[in-house]
Amino acid sequence: MKHTYCLENEKICIRPMSPEDSEKYRVLRNRKDNIGFFFSGTEITSDQQAAWYTRYLADETQYMFSIYETDSDQFIGGIGIYDIDEIKGQAEVGRIIVDKELAAGKHYGAEAIKLIEKMARDEIGLKILYANIYSDNIPSLKSFYGAGFVEISEDQGITKVIVEIGE
Repeated sequence: MKHTYCLENEKICIRPMSPEDSEKYRVLRNRKDNIGFFFSGTEITSDQQAAWYTRYLADETQYMFSIYETDSDQFIGGIGIYDIDEIKGQAEVGRIIVDKELAAGKHYGAEAIKLIEKMARDEIGLKILYANIYSDNIPSLKSFYGAGFVEISEDQGITKVIVEIGE
């Protein structure tokens, strides 16, 4: 969905994903060190990404963000919140990717998730966020745990984590 939410802390900022950032996200996603952690697991072409971005803008149940390092204003990844159910007060967080070559060990994934939590609670009024993560995707699991999520199940190589953000 087209939106204007921008949040930042001392390390990173998240802002609406632009068409240009969507292409940077695609390139990062397609790298060999990242592609296997996405559920489709297939390489995405520029045309496929552009078509996805157009569909995303029309979908009122999801928000995509670019992640930028605050000090350098350099694109370092992306994150999304989707399958938003305002009646149940919940949504899924995912599509997170942080460029390991630029940000390894800086915990920017957990920082981005914390900013998503704040936006989901304060702007959308959600109470619960969850994520489904490949159980062998240790960096992603560490990011979610670092942002306060806890594991609620593990089945067929998928770990489900959840955090309560409501009052």
